[in-house]
Amino acid sequence: MRRLVLTASLSLTPVIVGCDALFDVERRDLGPFRIAAVGVIDGEASAAIWSGEGLYHTTPPTLEWTLDGRRLGEGWGLPVTGGDVLDLKVTSPDGETLYATVNVQDSPRAFEINRYAVVLTDLSLEARREAEVRAIDGAAEPGESVRVRLGAEEGTVARWMTALGEGTALELEDLAADLFDEEIVFEDDVLESREPLDKAFTHHLALVIDGEGGNRWSWIDAAYETEESMLRHEGWLIPIERNAAPGAGETMVAVTLVEADGVTGIGFEDVSGVADLTEQAAPTCAAPDEPFRLAWIAEGRCALPDVLGARVVLEIW
Repeated sequence: MRRLVLTASLSLTPVIVGCDALFDVERRDLGPFRIAAVGVIDGEASAAIWSGEGLYHTTPPTLEWTLDGRRLGEGWGLPVTGGDVLDLKVTSPDGETLYATVNVQDSPRAFEINRYAVVLTDLSLEARREAEVRAIDGAAEPGESVRVRLGAEEGTVARWMTALGEGTALELEDLAADLFDEEIVFEDDVLESREPLDKAFTHHLALVIDGEGGNRWSWIDAAYETEESMLRHEGWLIPIERNAAPGAGETMVAVTLVEADGVTGIGFEDVSGVADLTEQAAPTCAAPDEPFRLAWIAEGRCALPDVLGARVVLEIW
């Protein structure tokens, strides 16, 4: 059993207990099972647990929370009132156990996510900072990469991770990164290779930290060379049929979640704009009386078998 202590008040740099190899992939790649992020968000103990399978969990992990050494409870959505130190024990379906510790600092969940298309032939930091960009809502065009800027507060910095290592994220500034549909390898800060992957989407986790425990995060998609119509849900890009676009002023859609190949594990059918939650028949893992969040699938709150076939309502913009 691998045991980790993950200190998240400043960063997500783990300390190994024992002599096993820590990870067999780079820390920026979401590969094997791990705690990717932890913090107090909107007054609740929150975590992003990476399954090692993709942006879903076939079987959910078990979460056990402790506040200042006292048991807080198990699972998701536990309120955190006061306290100084929040500890998390996560057990995978096969019995692997990981630990994380974070200083209690409540953060709001939302921050602005802005996407731009950019042509980057020179990957040096200076050249990337001087490159011209254009704002996009959907996909970049052939030959372009995607730049993302986060609208978080001054004094915070983002750490970027890539799902299954499919694609590359190169940090640009504290709250910005360039995302590539390429496998880019550096050796001692010298570009060794860059190979195109020819994927329509890459999927990333942006963790925003303030050094005092105020951690929050978003799953962020980047789209490349695809003509699919897309809706924005938090940091996700949801491909839809052109005739399924919601009407003007509609800020929610009802969708049926179906199984799909690839990193996400889910697809979307029967998309329609809605004004309320009437059509929602969300699984029991979801928070009641509020729109469904795709992050609940990615982070382990809702297992994939529990959501397939479910009719849920998502907030969009």
